[in-house]
Amino acid sequence: MISKKGWNRATAAAVATIGVMMVLGFLPGLSAGTSPGSLPTTSNAPSSPAVGHQFPAKGGLDCNGDSAIQAPTRLTLQCIDPTGPWGYFTDNGKYVGHDEPNIRFISSAPGSGNNSQFLFTLPQPPTTSNGVQIWENTITFWFGMALCDNNSFPQHVCINDSDLNTGLGTSPNDAGSAVLEVQFYAPSPDGFFGCTDGPHTLTSTHWCAALNIDSLECTFDYSVCNPSCTEPVNFAFLTKTGVPVAPPSPQLSNINTTIGNQTPIFRMSPGDQILFSMHDTKQGLFTGVLDKTTGKSGFMVASVANGFMNTNINTCKGTLYAFHPEYSSAAVANIVPWAALQLGVSMDVETGHFEFADHADTDDLGCFSFLVPGKTSCIFEEFDYDGIPYHPHGWATVLGPTKGHAGAVNIQELVKGMLGPSTQSNGQTIGYSIFELETDTGFTLNRQPNFPPCNILDPTQCSVDLIGTFIPTYTGFYPFFSTHACTVAFGNVAGPLWNTYGKDAGYGALQPSYIGTTTVWGTNGAYYPNSC
Repeated sequence: MISKKGWNRATAAAVATIGVMMVLGFLPGLSAGTSPGSLPTTSNAPSSPAVGHQFPAKGGLDCNGDSAIQAPTRLTLQCIDPTGPWGYFTDNGKYVGHDEPNIRFISSAPGSGNNSQFLFTLPQPPTTSNGVQIWENTITFWFGMALCDNNSFPQHVCINDSDLNTGLGTSPNDAGSAVLEVQFYAPSPDGFFGCTDGPHTLTSTHWCAALNIDSLECTFDYSVCNPSCTEPVNFAFLTKTGVPVAPPSPQLSNINTTIGNQTPIFRMSPGDQILFSMHDTKQGLFTGVLDKTTGKSGFMVASVANGFMNTNINTCKGTLYAFHPEYSSAAVANIVPWAALQLGVSMDVETGHFEFADHADTDDLGCFSFLVPGKTSCIFEEFDYDGIPYHPHGWATVLGPTKGHAGAVNIQELVKGMLGPSTQSNGQTIGYSIFELETDTGFTLNRQPNFPPCNILDPTQCSVDLIGTFIPTYTGFYPFFSTHACTVAFGNVAGPLWNTYGKDAGYGALQPSYIGTTTVWGTNGAYYPNSC
């Protein structure tokens, strides 16, 4: 294992300057957070900065659905977890952290930060109807990259495709950054988590994918955030023609943007082998999928012509904007300054969004009876870790589907002898020399009242009910990445030939930082040489 390079996100945020906070605190229509000496919050004084401008009742001004002036177009939109000043971020007073384990691929080669290809097989459902479905474990898995957005945190100019940008979160001169998530959605009841098979049916038997770009309308050190458009999102399903099915921008998106029933959406079958590509073009970032099983393809470009916009922190108004990659290389320090994860070229698994209601926890929210017959299922963030994703019986122990489980999320070899993606650098196809395993769950577990310091390596510290009672809800299991024969799997895939990297220990040491006497934990990540 390669040692950490001497910094982490929690300590980086601690060096924010008070002077900048004071200067930026007078932007009109914005709300200030608390001082560094107390538990910080953001956007806790809702007010509408959009004087004289009317936004639709539903839209994409806030991916979290917590805008002071607008409801989201879809309940199940998934956003990146902002780190906040101490690994803690609230949107209009609501903590929005959630669990998304990450494998990041690192290379100093030119082009590795703006041109990547991944190969994988779409997980298949269990072979019996009562097995654990993929959407019970992960609402989406997604591929990420850092993008330029001059109007995103910390509100500073970003140079497209350049390692002159910085992103450690330690300077107001860090480049304005957005987060790319190309999200893949499994078949689900009535297409609730993704797509239906077409406009005149609720049947959902296919996978689909969407280009999702999250920005953050906050200033450096999070002292000022806009409560009306804190985390605006551009969203567009990948389509057969590359034309969005509806406006993708935060300002103009509508229910048709996210409903997932339109014919042009590119659909894929479970078990299909997929080659996914993301790279820059003059028009904007290209994201595309080639279904190697069927030979068909779909794509989307984050371009002006397709209606993508960035957002003004003062007014929430949008300006047509072409999103481009932020960096040339995927070097270890080339990350998004405001994301809780050290985000670069990566694959992330959005988990911890499903549990059966036990009516004893305050995280039993967003609950429905139609997802699993005879049971009430809850899909909002889970903080007591008693749901299916945190039990070893919840995940497949092999790559393929079984009677009890859907197949595992996976990544396959593209460059001989190396895990993960390929990139084009100086006219050659190469791999990434290092990979990092990381999770932001340490932040999530510490953000509720009466939680003791929590370390996922010591499960006895993580058994806390949200009502404040110390109860044994956490089983001691946390899903992990494992590798064998140049294939990466996520969940509970293990065995004599599989390298599990110590399972949850593979994410690296949990690093404590302090707000007064309050301990805040966050993983520092663990680095490994990439070979197989």
